[in-house]
Amino acid sequence: MTTSRNTWPYEGPPEDRLLAESALRWVVDPATGVDVIRRGLIRTVVVNEGAVQVRMAPLPDAGVTAMVVEDLEAELFDHFHGERRVTVTVASDPPRGWRTRPHLRRVA
Repeated sequence: MTTSRNTWPYEGPPEDRLLAESALRWVVDPATGVDVIRRGLIRTVVVNEGAVQVRMAPLPDAGVTAMVVEDLEAELFDHFHGERRVTVTVASDPPRGWRTRPHLRRVA
């Protein structure tokens, strides 16, 4: 598995990394207009002969998260020419660098 500070963890054939990256860069967070890679939403990408699996961080709005998941699935399906099953899952942890805001926590 390869990873660096400014990229996302990828596991799979090196020649498929560019296809996956191209697909991911087409998908943007509608709230910011920034692609999901630069936004830090991508946790892992695994590509093998029959499947592409992506794990992403959630966005604050569940409806927007669902829209981004749908866009990711469509772009990955198109970029891999429909030859692989695409699965996008949403992690429970927020994107890297996000901090909790104590003043927004509910007080019982």
